[in-house]
Amino acid sequence: MIKNALYYPYIYFQDINWLKAMALFYDRIYRIVPPQMEVDDREEIKPFHSDHKIFCEISPIPYSEEASRMFLEKMRNWKAASLHFAGEKHIDIHLSKISKDVGNLFKELGYKTSDYWVNLPERIASNYMLYLATVISEKNKLSLLTDKLAPWTATNYFIYDGQFDEFSLDINSVSESNNPLYFFTFVLHELIPANISDIPISSILEFRKRRQDEMAQLRNAISVVYNSLQEIQDRGVLTDRINDSISDVRKAVDEYKKSADLLKARGWKGSLLMGLPASVGLATLFGGSNPQLIILGAAGFAINAVYSFYNTKRELRELARKNPYSCLAMMGRDFGRYAGQRRGRSIDFHVIDYLKRFIGS
Repeated sequence: MIKNALYYPYIYFQDINWLKAMALFYDRIYRIVPPQMEVDDREEIKPFHSDHKIFCEISPIPYSEEASRMFLEKMRNWKAASLHFAGEKHIDIHLSKISKDVGNLFKELGYKTSDYWVNLPERIASNYMLYLATVISEKNKLSLLTDKLAPWTATNYFIYDGQFDEFSLDINSVSESNNPLYFFTFVLHELIPANISDIPISSILEFRKRRQDEMAQLRNAISVVYNSLQEIQDRGVLTDRINDSISDVRKAVDEYKKSADLLKARGWKGSLLMGLPASVGLATLFGGSNPQLIILGAAGFAINAVYSFYNTKRELRELARKNPYSCLAMMGRDFGRYAGQRRGRSIDFHVIDYLKRFIGS
């Protein structure tokens, strides 16, 4: 699933350097484009079009009916403050992205419609588009990929069906019989060449052509760690699997960076962050007493416990099994730099803060 990604929440790529970095990691990057719309990318991006494999378009039409109906239904149960609106400005959403019946429903509710657009409150329109991306990624086994913390927060809320609870934990109270699931952030640092802005697109394309094996090896190694944290319940098995997996990731990262001789990389920066449910007892596997910050420095990992869930482990594992990786890729050298740009707070603080603001807790 980590091989290909669905870029959201935009149609047009916002940052050429971020895009070049993602093209060094993902095989294909999809985006949601209505069928009547002609995408006219900026000139600096167009050289990528010579490789038709990189950017692909997905029409929202086959998914809009199910997604719009499910979204309206779930809105009745989700309690997040960000999903409710009153007296805010309206924006247009393309009718191809919702079903005909739901479009008629919006019209009956008094929202203005035209041949191609429906005018909706900004908050419901924005969150519906994020939910649509979640549905499309799930149906097509695509990683969700963004460079913004706010939409990443929303899609994780949708992936786990709004089942977030307050973060409160006494690590000393955790036992084999009382080992709750928490929302962890799984971070891998320094995957982006520090001089990415100076690397021409022609070199990116050559790297993709000649280094497919190294790209695949790195993606697969990350997937093994991610899936192990999410699925394995026995602590002894998990300890062995994590130790083996970290060694495999370290080797894959080393091979990946060696293979970047084609790029003439001058150092490395950036971070890839994923969210997943895992047993909070994971914290004790590494001798830590604080579940909010677990550092696995050997391969540039960091794992932070962010938020608890109120539903059962079985139900959450089923949700996680069905749903995509939700990836936040950032260009900074590490999340320390991210924190420095945000008044000295750590990344886990900001993930918690965004979730709290989205939920309204």
